[in-house]
Amino acid sequence: MSLAPGPLSALTLKHALETGETTSVTLTRALLRRIAADTSTHSVCTTEAERALASAAAADARRAAGKPLGPLDGLPMTVKDAMRVAGSRTTWGLSLYRSHVPRQSSRAFAVLEEQGVVLLGRTTVPRGSFDWNGRGQVFAPCTHPQDPSRSPGGSSAGAAAAIAAGLSPLDVGTDIAGSIRVPCHFCGVAGLRTTDGWLPIDDIAPEGSPAGFARLVTLGPIARDVPDLELLLDAWASALPYAERPLADGPLAVTWALDGLNADERTRNAMRDWLEGREVVEVSPDLDFAELFAVWGLIAGFEFSRGLPWYARNPLFRWLWGRFMVQSRLGQGPLSTHFRRGLLASQREYEAALATQALAQSTMDDFLGRYQAWVLPVCPGSAPLLALEGKTIDGESYTRWHGTFNCPTAVLGTPALSVPLPVEGMPIGVQIHGRRFSDRALVRRFSDVSAPHVRHTSPAPYPE
Repeated sequence: MSLAPGPLSALTLKHALETGETTSVTLTRALLRRIAADTSTHSVCTTEAERALASAAAADARRAAGKPLGPLDGLPMTVKDAMRVAGSRTTWGLSLYRSHVPRQSSRAFAVLEEQGVVLLGRTTVPRGSFDWNGRGQVFAPCTHPQDPSRSPGGSSAGAAAAIAAGLSPLDVGTDIAGSIRVPCHFCGVAGLRTTDGWLPIDDIAPEGSPAGFARLVTLGPIARDVPDLELLLDAWASALPYAERPLADGPLAVTWALDGLNADERTRNAMRDWLEGREVVEVSPDLDFAELFAVWGLIAGFEFSRGLPWYARNPLFRWLWGRFMVQSRLGQGPLSTHFRRGLLASQREYEAALATQALAQSTMDDFLGRYQAWVLPVCPGSAPLLALEGKTIDGESYTRWHGTFNCPTAVLGTPALSVPLPVEGMPIGVQIHGRRFSDRALVRRFSDVSAPHVRHTSPAPYPE
């Protein structure tokens, strides 16, 4: 089987394995060669060649022997370097964990490996997985696969860039403030921020570390096209079942601006072209999104501080961390302001924020009972220059530009599907929210969306 340059369809590769057009070992070797040849994106930070080839050979042997096969048997994929994987170096983008090798995998990944996936390697994240780019402390910064001077998004930077570059057909990302949605939007691939509370998140952090984020963080698949996402969603649903809900009947609700921030003309035009022919109502949920941004910051900051080591939980350290590790890196803006407040919040303030979150989720449930889904931008425009990290973008602060459409909406707990739109030039995406626990229904409903497949900037074709 010959692999053309550019993003790879996971469903096509799965079919090729099932029909005998290729073997897992052949496919794995081809992808490992692609990863080794990548000198531009730096999207795969750790390669698991020996492990991958052993897993691929075992999958081929099971298939040849006619043994029962898992639904993902022999299919290679990468995993974000922010989830524990037993036996695979996991750094979270921090020099502290430069040589850390977990003993146990996160359940969300263990489920996939039990069903036969082949782990190619780990994908690059920013420091602590807390930024909208791919600049960590351990590896070379991840860059955009179409223009290395631009941001790939983050924190699932390497995941989206690797898929857009054709180095992997699937990845698993995490999202607390757009960490799946933003890189998918920038790189022109598909992703799903799953419903809060479905997939386990209590075992993705380093073993033995204090419990950190209990809310706002979710996991989700990233792939070339929307239909590919179902492969991982189906695998998780079979092992981690949940009470699935359908989408409601009715038109699509569309919002162009949140908290006074509008998408640029190119993004609005791309959205309008995509929405043409669909039943659409321009309406927004009856929510104060500036208030929800503040709620996001208070919950996130409070839960982060709760996960700090005991010696770092004193108020002075938390103030210093917020000032020098958040604001100095991300600049002034709503995320910095609200997260720093959360670092120093009281239990009473935290509980009040949770109560506001519960009311907002109830309002959103009512809203999505009247509309099929809610469509809005991911960011005001396409991928900005890496040089603008922490600075203003189009007159807006770095955190307002990236966070306004993503932090308040994370509070809602809804599944959010990132869909690439068919445009020329730098990619643009859109996010689509469905009612809570409608994850697979949401993906199926928008599986007809075609991706504007981004090509890698390295020499092509890749050696196979």
